[in-house]
Amino acid sequence: PSADLVRWCEEEGIALHAEVVAPFREEVVLSHEKVNALLSRLVALDAGPVYLHCLDGVCVTGTVVLCLRKLQRWAATAAAAEYSRFARDGGDVPHLPPSHVSRFVSAWRPEPRRG
Repeated sequence: PSADLVRWCEEEGIALHAEVVAPFREEVVLSHEKVNALLSRLVALDAGPVYLHCLDGVCVTGTVVLCLRKLQRWAATAAAAEYSRFARDGGDVPHLPPSHVSRFVSAWRPEPRRG
């Protein structure tokens, strides 16, 4: 994050968590454990409101949100439809999740809660 963003968050009392994830094109570079850790931060009762984004605005964020929707027991078709509303290549044509993202989300299992 930029120094301006860090300073602004400090001034406003906002907790900033930045996670560096390499962009992925042909395969998902997130691990299931990393997704579980990110989702734990997102669903924490004291976390909200939360702003989540990635540099390209689609694949990394979309993958994490698809896993969140799976955790929330959304139907896969509804989650894919939500993804497609935000996944656009500068035009008005929506895109379904790429096959490598769909495979990752299908294989992903939430970490069992302890305690």
